[in-house]
Amino acid sequence: MKRLLIILWVCTSPLYADRVDSDLYYEAEKAFSEKSSWEVRLGAGYDLSNPYLNVFSFQGAAYRLLDPTLALGVEATGYASSTRGSTKTIQQELGRNGFLLESLAPQYKVTFAARFTPISGLANLLSQKIVRADLHLLARAGVVQYKTVPLGPVVGLGLETQVGLTPQWGLYGAVFWDIEKPGKNDWQQRTGFMFGPSYRF
Repeated sequence: MKRLLIILWVCTSPLYADRVDSDLYYEAEKAFSEKSSWEVRLGAGYDLSNPYLNVFSFQGAAYRLLDPTLALGVEATGYASSTRGSTKTIQQELGRNGFLLESLAPQYKVTFAARFTPISGLANLLSQKIVRADLHLLARAGVVQYKTVPLGPVVGLGLETQVGLTPQWGLYGAVFWDIEKPGKNDWQQRTGFMFGPSYRF
């Protein structure tokens, strides 16, 4: 593997007199290991945009690493929802007047994704270890299923940060913004976050 090696000379000072002849090496690696062709990941997250429900998400994904900056993949997401306490209060108040408040709860989503890596570098992890850190931009499109309504389309964008703890294992965190149309309902927005481990091979 071809790597760029940058050598920085450590400045001399009384505090580091015994290290006058020391060199500090930084190694810049590519966004992906040249030996890796695939990446799989698991994730858990939470939706921030639903005022009526607590929506938790669980995701599995697989990506084909085409080159150091581009990957294509498929994502499968399942959801678990619970009614917020404030929503129950509103439902009780509306129920006294003969009105019904019903919130659509998502069940699952399947999307195809394209991931672009414009920035890749090294980061100091707690002054203990130098790790690879990548910034990803995502675009996705697919279908989403809500309870009591038919399948609908979904498209969205995402911003991710991924830290490579080893050449294979990493951790990622992402924020996403989707627009979707459940059944015959109007288009709506969804925002949230996701995090979890990843593995490259």
